[in-house]
Order: sequence, then structure tokens, then C-alpha cells
Amino acid sequence: YSFGLDETQERFAYLPRTGTQAPYETCLHVFELATGKDEKIVCDRPELTFTWGIPRFSPDGKAVFFSAMIDGDRRRGQLVKVRLGEAKVVPVTDAKVTRRAPALLEGWRDGQAYFLANDDGHWNVYGYRLANDEVRQLTRFDEDVTSAEVTDAGIVAVHRSPKGSTLVLIDPETGATSSERRMPGTADVLAAHGTRAFVVHESPDIVFEAYHADLSAALALEKAVGLEPEREREVVA
Repeated sequence: YSFGLDETQERFAYLPRTGTQAPYETCLHVFELATGKDEKIVCDRPELTFTWGIPRFSPDGKAVFFSAMIDGDRRRGQLVKVRLGEAKVVPVTDAKVTRRAPALLEGWRDGQAYFLANDDGHWNVYGYRLANDEVRQLTRFDEDVTSAEVTDAGIVAVHRSPKGSTLVLIDPETGATSSERRMPGTADVLAAHGTRAFVVHESPDIVFEAYHADLSAALALEKAVGLEPEREREVVA
């Protein structure tokens, strides 16, 4: 389905699916770049099938996290953990809650990972502490969070509805919104690093624009990509 590098960028985990017809089999593999060693760690089973999502290593490289489904049911998505060497798949999220497949974000802060899940009916940001396996809901927006990135300044995200989009900076401990910027139409965070984020934006009168967002300056936007005003008016008209 996808692959993810560890912190040293010397290994990557991936989830290949095999078979020509259902039931398929998907196994977690870890590949060492220097030696070419490809180790099959564990395979799914009918009661817990692996699914779409990027596998992520823990900061110490001893565990891999990814998405799975109970009984192949897309309404019973789980975030799961596999400790390398144990070949045991352990659910991180509450298996009794109905949700789509959680999406683990890239990057850790102080031993905590972050993921998107829709436990309460809307996609929101959740935190997971590696030390004690604690999961907690950080945001409670009544619109879906459609994109998010972990940065040095906090979690930069977009929640939106047909009415428009809101770019927000979220405190990774409390879930409080420290800055927000409303944007008409559809916006999303594509990437982020340090205290900068790359945001794309479309609306009925904007064909396409992309911005650098300064997370240290109340989400100030600097246009990076966009049509000249005259050309945009021609295209929109």
C-alpha cells in the first residue's frame, strides 16, 4: 500500500498485498537499504486486515504503526502497533468505536504521535503517547480536518466544509487553537517544516494558488504560486 522510512533513513517499512483474488494477504515488511535485507515481520488475518496508509516507525525504530480494519469492515478502522521482533499486532485505538481508517501524521514530538480519526463523526486530531499507550482527542471541530502536519510550532491543519476552509495552528498538548485564518473555497496543507507550511487554495474566483504560511507570525501568508490577476480573470470568466 505504501512505505515509510525510519528516523535514520536506513530502513523502510512497507505493506505489499499479494493474491489475484480475495481473500488477499498483506504483510508488514522491513527493508534494510544498506544490505538489501527484506524481512517479513507479520501478516494480516481475516479478523484484522491491513489497509491503506503510510507505515510509521517509532522514534527508537523498535515499532511500526499503520492502519488496519476489524473483519475487513471499513467502518471499524484501527491504528495498530507492531513491535519488531514480536510479530504481534496490537490495536492502539479503541476497537469498540466505529471509525474509518485513522491516518497517522509524520513526525513525533516529545514521545507523542498524532493522527486523524473520526470517532466523534468528524475528522479530528488525536494524540498518542508511546510511553503509556495513551490515546486522547485533541480537537473537537464540527467540520472535518482534511489535512494536517506536525511542525516545530505545533500542528498546522485545515478544517473545512462547503462554506469554506479554516487554516489553524493547534497546540500539540492541549489541542487549543492558537491562530486561525479563514479562507474561501478549498484549502489544504501539503507540507510543513520548522515553522513554515505550504498551503494550496482554490475557490470559485481562484483557479489555483499556493502559499508559504509563517507559523510564527499568526499564519501570515506569502503567495508562492498563482496566476497573474489579468489571466485569472480571463480563466474564471
